[in-house]
Amino acid sequence: MYGAGPERDLQQLAAPLARAVVDSLENSHTAWFAAASSYASLASLESIEQAERARFEAEILNHIAYLADALHGARPELFVEHATSIHTSQVRRRAPVTRVEQTLLALRATLAAPPAGLCVTPELAAQAALLLDAAVEAIRRQTRPPPRNTGAPGR
Repeated sequence: MYGAGPERDLQQLAAPLARAVVDSLENSHTAWFAAASSYASLASLESIEQAERARFEAEILNHIAYLADALHGARPELFVEHATSIHTSQVRRRAPVTRVEQTLLALRATLAAPPAGLCVTPELAAQAALLLDAAVEAIRRQTRPPPRNTGAPGR
């Protein structure tokens, strides 16, 4: 555990913060939490949904750990590299193209306006926002199509 500072605050908030981000994503991206198979019973549907929530929480906890490390080391590029690597990996696995981007934006929004009971310092929210914004921009650059050649033929 880190000493005093935003990175320690982030570590201490990790579990409830991850749950709050999953709640936000579940409300805005319900299809991400649905499995691709048919359900034999409501009980199996509920257990699959619980498993998806647990998987998303684990992914968000991973993002939070990298974010805390980048804050601690004052090395934003570590978090940006992590985010772009995860994005590339998930796109290869045919996850929605915007999934990592939207997850990071939900994390940013939750830190900026935390739900009741989650105490986020303004310093943590501001410092995390800078890294999250840099990662989102890097992901967007990664997914933009290359510029079209608009020059005259033969040049």
